This record gives sequence, structure tokens and C-alpha cells, in this order.
Amino acid sequence: MVRDTSLEAYKDLLDNDLINLSQGKVLSALISFKGFPTDKELSEFSGIPINVVTPRRGELEGLGLVENIGKKVCSVTGRKAHHWKVSESYDFESVKSKKISSKVVRKKCVFCQGKGYL
Repeated sequence: MVRDTSLEAYKDLLDNDLINLSQGKVLSALISFKGFPTDKELSEFSGIPINVVTPRRGELEGLGLVENIGKKVCSVTGRKAHHWKVSESYDFESVKSKKISSKVVRKKCVFCQGKGYL
């Protein structure tokens, strides 16, 4: 059962541009999953490729929206893997400040006549 508060929090994050669409899809799948999935289980459940799930989940973890709750045997791979849950609570202002501070500043490369970035 998806909690109303989780859905409200998810909507707030998207509406305020604190997470992007890919992160939103992964977070939505995690909210909808019954239990605590591994990345591979989340990928299989949602249809989102594993090479999208893993980095987006990592970004969500960095924002404090997703928590690692240990290892279990993955039902897809049969191997031990970390499993995840949506954080019980998040501090809206903290997520906002982490998002702003994590923006990468790109500088033009002086060696390639400005065609590339450092």
C-alpha cells in the first residue's frame, strides 16, 4: 500500500524541480514496490533499464530520499545485493540545498579551442 504522504512528497519534489524525470520514475517505482527491492528487482518491476535505475537511485540516496537497509538475496540474480527503501521523512530544505550544491560547474577547455569542457 502506497502511503498518501509518500505520494505528496514525490509530487512536491517534482513540482519544485528538486528531482528530474528519471529520478522521479525510479522513486515512483520504489514507492509502488511492495517490500524493499534491490536495484535489479526494481528494474524488473518497473521496466526501467538497470543502467538507469542504479545511478538514479544513487542520486536519490545522495539527496537523502532513499536509504540502504542492508543486503539480501536478490530474487532476480540469486546473489546478495543491497536493498532500498524510501526514507521515512525528508527535510525539504536539505534536499533543496543538496540539489543546488551538487550542480556541476563546467569550464571550457583551453586546449581544444573551446570545443570541449573540463
